[in-house]
Amino acid sequence: MMKKLIFFFMLVASFSVNAQQRTLRGRVVTSKGDTGIPQAVIVDQNGKVSLTQNDGRFAIQVPDGVARLQIRSMGYITRDVQVQPTENDLTVKMEELNQKLNELVVVGYSDKKKSELTSAVTVVNSKELHDVATDDIGTLLQGKVSGLYAVSSSGAPGSAAELRLRGVSSVNASQSPLFVVDGIIGGNFDPNDVASVTVLKDAAATAMYGSQANGGVIVITTKKAASDKLEVEAKLSTGVRFPDFGKLKMMTGSQLYNYQKELYRDYIPGDTGNSYKIDLLRFYADRPRYLDSTNYSWLNTMFKPALIQNYHVSLAGKTQKNDYYFGLTYYNENGTFVNTNYKRFNLFGSSTTHFGLSNTVTNNINISGNMGKSYDYNDVYYAYLNLPWDNPFDSAGKPVYVDQSVPFTWWSRDKINPVNTAENSNHLFKGFDANYDLDFNIKITDWLRYTSTNRVSASFNNSSDYYSPETAGQYHGIGFLDGTDALNYGGVFNNLLNVAFTFGKHHISGLAGVAYQMEKSQNMGGSGRGLPFNLQVFNVVSSNLALTGFNNESEILSYISQVNYSFEEKYFLTASLRRDGSTAFPKSKRFGYFPAVSGAWIVSNEPFLQTSKIVNNFKIRASYGITGTESIGASQYLGLFSLASQYNALTAAQPLQLASPNLTWESKHQQDIGVDLGLFHRLTMTLDLYHNVTTNLLLQVSQPLSIGFETRWENEGRVTNNGLELALSSTNIRNRNFLWTTDFNISFNNNKLSGLHAPFVHVDSWGNSQIYQNGSNLYEWYL
Repeated sequence: MMKKLIFFFMLVASFSVNAQQRTLRGRVVTSKGDTGIPQAVIVDQNGKVSLTQNDGRFAIQVPDGVARLQIRSMGYITRDVQVQPTENDLTVKMEELNQKLNELVVVGYSDKKKSELTSAVTVVNSKELHDVATDDIGTLLQGKVSGLYAVSSSGAPGSAAELRLRGVSSVNASQSPLFVVDGIIGGNFDPNDVASVTVLKDAAATAMYGSQANGGVIVITTKKAASDKLEVEAKLSTGVRFPDFGKLKMMTGSQLYNYQKELYRDYIPGDTGNSYKIDLLRFYADRPRYLDSTNYSWLNTMFKPALIQNYHVSLAGKTQKNDYYFGLTYYNENGTFVNTNYKRFNLFGSSTTHFGLSNTVTNNINISGNMGKSYDYNDVYYAYLNLPWDNPFDSAGKPVYVDQSVPFTWWSRDKINPVNTAENSNHLFKGFDANYDLDFNIKITDWLRYTSTNRVSASFNNSSDYYSPETAGQYHGIGFLDGTDALNYGGVFNNLLNVAFTFGKHHISGLAGVAYQMEKSQNMGGSGRGLPFNLQVFNVVSSNLALTGFNNESEILSYISQVNYSFEEKYFLTASLRRDGSTAFPKSKRFGYFPAVSGAWIVSNEPFLQTSKIVNNFKIRASYGITGTESIGASQYLGLFSLASQYNALTAAQPLQLASPNLTWESKHQQDIGVDLGLFHRLTMTLDLYHNVTTNLLLQVSQPLSIGFETRWENEGRVTNNGLELALSSTNIRNRNFLWTTDFNISFNNNKLSGLHAPFVHVDSWGNSQIYQNGSNLYEWYL
């Protein structure tokens, strides 16, 4: 009897377990319904993994109730599917990854479809970035983004272009856009490893980055694997850079000779009355006739066409649970100025591990090093200043030594030969940079997700200037050496909760979290004279040895929130708020609040335009927001003293800086209205009008001389920027074998400064060539 009872309970238990399961059959196909999709991985809610057959079909055990599945396939977007109890034959359509990426726009802390954007954003993909041989992203973006202006600041090899977005809005704060790499502020990257660049222009997009987004934001998304097959790419690009002298043309020896002859004819030294004309014989005595046929081009000697080479190799691929990408770059650029060059290597690696349902862990590492040789500004100056009657080389072809003691004739104003100086001096630099990112993306529920993006970074840079005893001027016979070592390290840590709900025709999403950023820097330098045997080391310096150094620390703590709402995919509203705290200000002024709100209406989704054969896209956008800045350096609000051992060989202290206890944030109020228009599925237009006002400018304001300081930091003045941006794009011919597109953009900007107490302030102390004053544009030239 007992054996029969045990058997009965086992039978009942077995029947109960089997009754809770059912077989679900189906197939995985492409978005077009084709079965030619790579083998797909199916993960059920318990983490059990199954594979499809070659024709995409599958049969798996699922619970009798509602079941959740995740389907992954190489080169396709991962899908989360909810299976109802009544479904027995399931068809899952997979969308290709590249198609989806073309619809998504990375805006920093989140991704959005292009149709959902309510702000002024421009996206540049990787195919548009590699038509120029350079490693500078600013140069690559030149002409591709309306309202973005890029110009080379120095022309030295390896120097980055200075970027300005929608004009100049501050006097002392940095005007460069903030770079965000893979969702994290800052970071190093190689343009060859960039998948897309998103330029955020208005406050609706940039306010999420608060105090650091005063000049706009450029979001960099690096490449990831897109195929299950191993992809190897090797690329070599080369180019030649030519010196750009602008519209300035130098006189030939003959032109200069005849011009001076005319001046001599009408000028006599000491004769203020100009009572008679000078005899030409006197001119010929001062300027021998052979100068008329002497012509030496200093610019052609000091500047040369320069070769640029860029080598890049990468590999990428996927497995069932891992994605990986590795890139290696070597960049070599010769400078257009003599004896200058720049070399850089970059190693980038990225891996993403998938686990569970829609959970990932991503590791990124970027290591780069650079070295090169720059130039002395004075050498460039004398290349323009010296006259075409002087030859920098002797009869043996060696650079001649020239100073005030040389007996032979030197016609140029200053007896300096920049060819000799460039050959007997070194201006070296080298650097090393390393970043490591660790990101978590965890799905908590169907509507709640946790993301954590973290980066630690460190960089070391060394620069030195050396003049041998053979150079002319103050270092002749003794030599000079100057060097600086700089170490920077820090971290950025973002932790966010993301929510998303859909009910009926309404969709709500949002995020909230905390961001913390810290940076420390150590700087040490030295200089000295007296270097025997051309030795470039400090331990042989015999005189004027001086040491300098400083340490800095800075921290930014931020609280971030954003809410997005849409209805029927026609009406969109976004609001955000960021609270930044910075140690650059007193405790009572340490936190700043940066809100933004924006909205959009997709008119083309209305019934009266949905059937139009002319208009395929018509969107109206509007936004308002505030960003700020605190980039004035550390401890500027404090009263400081400097210490030195220069008072009877004892350490002495003296006042260095006047305190500014009321110093606070500089704020930028931005308004934007825009239109996106698409016609005939071939022509697109984006038009933006903006009005930006920066208040509480951080300025060094003049003080009464009686207090013992000339200036101190204060909040004073405002800058207004008004502008228009227009971008047009057309697809002229598109077929299987040929694609012809045309892009055009143009922008206008005007700024005005007001609210200053002083009538005007000089900006450039060397020559006072620029000023800012009420009612004028920033940085007007003052001649």
